[in-house]
Amino acid sequence: PLRTFSDKINVELRHFFLNPGVSLSNNEAVFVNGNSGTYIYDYFFNDNILRTPFAITVLFRVDTTPNIGDSITLLSNEFTLDPNNPLCDPPTVNWVVRYDGISNGLRTWTVTISATGINGATATSTGVTTGDVQDYFQINFQFSGTFSATLINRGQNGISTLRSS
Repeated sequence: PLRTFSDKINVELRHFFLNPGVSLSNNEAVFVNGNSGTYIYDYFFNDNILRTPFAITVLFRVDTTPNIGDSITLLSNEFTLDPNNPLCDPPTVNWVVRYDGISNGLRTWTVTISATGINGATATSTGVTTGDVQDYFQINFQFSGTFSATLINRGQNGISTLRSS
C-alpha cells in the first residue's frame, strides 16, 4: 500500500488512497496506463485546510519519452476529472512537468508550481532541469506565509544531487 510520513510529527500518517491505473513496484507508485484517468487521490486532504508551516516533497521519474510539449500533472487539488464539477476548478495547488526535448544529450523538463491563497493571490514558480531517462527528480515545496520550491535531479538511484534549480 501507499504510505505517507510526516517529518514534522515524526509519524506515519494513516491516509487512505484511491489510485486507479497505479501499481506499486519496489515501493514506487507506477502509473501503468499513463492517461488522464490515472491518479493517486489522498482522502486525508479532503475538506482539510492546510495550515502553515507546510511542506510537501515529491520524488518522481519519467521512464518513457513523451512528445515534446507533453505535460504531466504531478500534484493538484482538483479532485475530480468531471468537467461539470466546479469544485477546485481551477485548482489552488498545481504542479506540472512539461517535456521540452533533448538539449546537449539530456532530456529537458520545465516544472511549474502554482499556489493560490485564501485571499485569491496566486504565486507561481518555474524551474528547468535536465537529466537522463532513468534519473529521479525531487521537488521540495514549503509554505510559511510565502512559498518556496526547489527542483533537484537526484540521479539514477534517487539519492545523489546532480543538478538543482
